[in-house]
Amino acid sequence: MDLGTFNGPSDNANEGRRHSLANRANESANLIAAGDTQGAIDKLNSLLSKIDGQSPPPDWMADSPEKSALAQEVALLISLLELELQLGQPGIHEEAVRSR
Repeated sequence: MDLGTFNGPSDNANEGRRHSLANRANESANLIAAGDTQGAIDKLNSLLSKIDGQSPPPDWMADSPEKSALAQEVALLISLLELELQLGQPGIHEEAVRSR
């Protein structure tokens, strides 16, 4: 994502925010791959709290179509992972990944 979509006080701060969000997404993917669905949900919720338009905590991105799209995608992934937990069917995500 372009640094201009972030609302930090400087480009350096915006780079840090962008990297932190990317790291949270990567950590979530690793947790899913390791079978830790709840851990992935927790990590994604942490990411979502920085882009959901609600405060606290304050968002790290300025209001934009990119922020809205990212927040919607993260919220959908959280919902799907929660559904997986409710159904007691770990591994659904593996089928989705293989079908790509």
